[in-house]
Amino acid sequence: MSSPAAPMNSLTDVPGVRVGHLTRVRPNQPRPVRTGLTAIFTSPPEGGVARPAAIVTLGGRTEVTGLNFVDDFGFLTNPIVATSMRSLGRVYDAMLSRRTHAVLGWPPVVVGFDDGRLSDQRRAMVTEDDVTRTLDEARDEKVLEGAVGAAAGLVAFGYKSGVGSASRVVPAGAASHVVGALALLNLGSRESLRVGRAEPAGARNEAAPPLRGTALIVVVTSAPLDDRQCRHVATVSLQGLARLGVVPAAREGLVACAISTGVQLTRNDRRANEIELPRSSEIELSLVAGAAADAAEEASLRTLTTVRKEHGSAQYPALPAARARQLARSPAVR
Repeated sequence: MSSPAAPMNSLTDVPGVRVGHLTRVRPNQPRPVRTGLTAIFTSPPEGGVARPAAIVTLGGRTEVTGLNFVDDFGFLTNPIVATSMRSLGRVYDAMLSRRTHAVLGWPPVVVGFDDGRLSDQRRAMVTEDDVTRTLDEARDEKVLEGAVGAAAGLVAFGYKSGVGSASRVVPAGAASHVVGALALLNLGSRESLRVGRAEPAGARNEAAPPLRGTALIVVVTSAPLDDRQCRHVATVSLQGLARLGVVPAAREGLVACAISTGVQLTRNDRRANEIELPRSSEIELSLVAGAAADAAEEASLRTLTTVRKEHGSAQYPALPAARARQLARSPAVR
């Protein structure tokens, strides 16, 4: 039996998680702009705390900074920031400058998306002040979904896509753990969507499928996990994308990150020679991983169903209302 959704059905159902967006949209210019930032915090605002984490990538059509650091040390101190590939370097530099109230470590984790189908990439539209404001204004309220933040210029399955989020509650003895997911999709054709049909049989697809793309799934759980277990959860969460028809190809890249807020590591603590990490049993791990796949699947569906008609374009319209209602009734949606 699948796990129920947490109260907000959002990534921020996980205690301690904060999300911030910055959206920059200027659709009526000769070169339209649809871009932005999405920042995900899993550590306290005052910093100094690291969380066990793992990042899994499939395919090469993406760029993730800080990947080697997370792989080598198995923990994360910084927020994860998604943005346009054009602004990746500027966001990275702004985070290194530490011009925020948050105490950030090194190196930043920034995920780049190609939003050039809907946004002019001749110039970076994000400033250091934008990065500072987005990080400082991150909140633990229900995640704002739709064509906002880093998803302002993204498309998925031939339609305009947005930010999607979902959560699940996993029983753990007398207590319970929360598993939350946030999805950003920028890949796939209409014909590849496996949930129902993207359009009536025999209809002609006028929208050119994306030539390349990226999908990002961020999973955060309150269950105590070590970095090996986080890697397992990140890998299994990609099954949620596979259920929709997302299979990495030569020109596509998938990124999944899993973080445990159930373990708190104090940075630069040299008082002890050894650190013992609490972690879940393998039985609990399998439950958390299954919930991560379910939450990732729903979050991915919501990247399509939460986009409003006015946010689409002629080539990449928003999902038709009737289709959105059909997907909203999918068994994956809580």
